[in-house]
Amino acid sequence: MDGRLAYRPAELAAMVGLSAKAIYRAIERGELEAAKVANGSRLLIPAAAAEEWLVANAVVPRGAERPADQVRAGSVGRPLGEALARLDDAPDAA
Repeated sequence: MDGRLAYRPAELAAMVGLSAKAIYRAIERGELEAAKVANGSRLLIPAAAAEEWLVANAVVPRGAERPADQVRAGSVGRPLGEALARLDDAPDAA
């Protein structure tokens, strides 16, 4: 992103156009990795985790090829990952 090691939830939310609440929900659901710092009073999201989260939840338009390096093994088993896999495997209706 911009060379930083980690972001506060509000910073990440502003960068990706979401609410801070959406970021906190993703952390609570285990979708987004975060580290507790300052005796557990603050959360920091590693930049690499934020980038992986965005790639794992990317939506590919129908008919577009998804580059193999963007498909993460860890995305299998997640609802969005499963849905994307079904779309990738489905024969084209057109």
